Amino acid sequence: MLIYHSSQLEQLVNRDMAAPDKMDVLAALMVEALEESLEFKKTKDSVKFLKAYTKDNKPALDALYREFSNWYLILSPTQKLIETTRIATKPYVRQVLNVVPKVETKIKRKLNTVFALGRFVKLFQLI
Repeated sequence: MLIYHSSQLEQLVNRDMAAPDKMDVLAALMVEALEESLEFKKTKDSVKFLKAYTKDNKPALDALYREFSNWYLILSPTQKLIETTRIATKPYVRQVLNVVPKVETKIKRKLNTVFALGRFVKLFQLI
C-alpha cells in the first residue's frame, strides 16, 4: 500500500499540471490513504500506517505543500474566492469531511497535531 502511495505522490510532484489540478489529485490520494488507515483492526496499526505514510512521503508532501502555498499567495482576493468556490464543489470535500473525523476518532488524536497531513488539512481550510 505504501509503495503505491509513494509512487503516486512522486508522479504528482513531477507532473506538469496546474496547482489546482494537483490539489485535486492530492486530495483524492489523501482520502484514499485515510480510508486505508481505517481498514486496520488495531488502532496502533492505523497510527503506524499513517506515520509511515507521512515519513515515506515527506519530501513529496513538502514539495506539494510549497507549490500550493506559493500558488495561493500570488492569487488576488477575487481569484482566491473563485478557487474556494471551485474546491467547495469538489466531491472529495464531502469525503474529507467524512473520513477525517473517523480517523481522528479511531486514533484518538487530531490529524493536524500528529501527521504532516495536518498541513494539508490546514491548507484546504485556508482556501
